[in-house]
Amino acid sequence: KPIAPDLDILNTIYQQAAPKNQGWCDRHSSIWQQKVHPDKDSPLYAYRVGSEKDPQGYLLFVQYQEQGRGILRVVDWAACSAEAGLTLWTFLQGHRSQIDQIRWRGGLLEPMVNLLPEQTATLTDVERWMTRIVNVPLALESRGYPLAAAADLHLQVHDPLISENSGRFVLTVKAGRGKATPGGSGDVTLSISSLASLYTSFLTPQQLLWLGHIVGSNEGLAIASQLFSGSSPALIDFF
Repeated sequence: KPIAPDLDILNTIYQQAAPKNQGWCDRHSSIWQQKVHPDKDSPLYAYRVGSEKDPQGYLLFVQYQEQGRGILRVVDWAACSAEAGLTLWTFLQGHRSQIDQIRWRGGLLEPMVNLLPEQTATLTDVERWMTRIVNVPLALESRGYPLAAAADLHLQVHDPLISENSGRFVLTVKAGRGKATPGGSGDVTLSISSLASLYTSFLTPQQLLWLGHIVGSNEGLAIASQLFSGSSPALIDFF
């Protein structure tokens, strides 16, 4: 159903979909303004999947011509379920008589692409986003963890710029939440940059070990694998 770009509706759907997609931001109002005002020369089209009481997805897009080809650029979209994602693809398929190409910003392992019967999507540009942890205990406690995980991870972090980040921390995880306290054995040792890769699930402990960026016991690395497991991260917003 076509809708006006109502930020309350869009944000409600986005907040349901975001926790299922590693790396999606808790959007500031300025980012939302970029989404609903993407291009002064092309009108923005907005559609919702589901009812007003139970919205399941949305699609914001613009259409334009480029070198004689019809382009549909997805400005933003979100789907709370596979069914909602398939509905969005079906809607986009209905534009095939007018559109030659669909473009969007997503991750290297894009869940929406896996809904397609054939993998015909191609990457045109790749840009790796960067994370810098500035407060280790706060970052560890702000992250979500697997609900079934219950473990203590003893970390030793090296940060050449922020002295408060250097040292030993014990991350205690229970019921999906973490608590970071100073101390512990420092069983798993890594730099602040390697911690960012682990924290975002960009690299696994085994990959960091192979790269020589982490040191730890087999038990400690297994605990780290359990706690920091997650989907491939992707940042769909540019700021």
